[in-house]
Amino acid sequence: MKRFLPAVVAVLVLVALAVVLRDGDRPPERHVPLGAAVSTRWLDSDARYRRVIARNFDSVTPENELKMAYTQPRRGRYDFGPADRVVDEARLRGKEVRGHTLVWHGQIPRWVTRGGLGKRALARVMREHIATVVRRYRGKVHEWDVVNEALEDFGGWRPSVWYRTLGPGYVEQAFQAAHAADPSARLYYNDNLGRDRAAKWLAIRRLVVYLKRQGVPIHGVGIQNHVTTASYPGREEMETNLRLLEKLGVDVQITEMDVTTSQGPSEDALGLQARAYRDAAEACAAVRACKRFTVWGVADQFSWRGGHERPLLFDSHYRRKPAYAPLREALGGSG
Repeated sequence: MKRFLPAVVAVLVLVALAVVLRDGDRPPERHVPLGAAVSTRWLDSDARYRRVIARNFDSVTPENELKMAYTQPRRGRYDFGPADRVVDEARLRGKEVRGHTLVWHGQIPRWVTRGGLGKRALARVMREHIATVVRRYRGKVHEWDVVNEALEDFGGWRPSVWYRTLGPGYVEQAFQAAHAADPSARLYYNDNLGRDRAAKWLAIRRLVVYLKRQGVPIHGVGIQNHVTTASYPGREEMETNLRLLEKLGVDVQITEMDVTTSQGPSEDALGLQARAYRDAAEACAAVRACKRFTVWGVADQFSWRGGHERPLLFDSHYRRKPAYAPLREALGGSG
């Protein structure tokens, strides 16, 4: 009996540990994919750009190539060349693709904004555009930012051409059209946090509640996080609001993050930048409904905010910055 005693004790210890570490007490063990916004301009001209994406990111978002001004620059005349380039490169490298964006007030062709289209005509244009784009990438693009930035910074409706002509119902129509074009795709509403973050969080939640009550096929909310080292939502604020969205029955993602560093000395700014990225990543990782974390660009020199602002995870020489490692660690992965 004595020779079996150590084994018996070991089993009892393991049983005790299993009781103590019940599922609800364990920290979540998961990997949140890290994505980047990419551009065909650099995919085609810079081998280092392609290598950095291949080695460091799990998914890509076409930065501009799927916006209406690029896909339908003239009415009824589509150009999918640049978007195809991004999608094909991603599939070749085993990366997932986020579709951004189908309906937005920005980067839409002049024939829409100045074409004098009435309510019926504009609604038809919107539905046909969504159907054409989503069907083309069915089976290749599995999630879409259907509507982008329908709300103003302080929570009211943005007076876009879509809202002025179609009223708030255009959001419902857009989601219905996207769902009809690809019933298997995950459909997101995407927006920034605005200057009054509390008001914007509340407005986004109200919109989600309204859409779900109307039976609209909305599956998630994307949160842009274009911030500075001087002002950004900390982990607690981000996590609290992501959880409130989760309780509404939708997935969430950080879809567009960058952190400008023009404030303060260089080393201090990069340290603050790392903290801002880490706080957002830790908040996302703590919320089961947070499915992806996307940085809005690859290397500083290509950022829409200006290379001098140094807002991304890689510097102009493609070197990892101090923010990269803690962000990856927080998301439960390595690279």
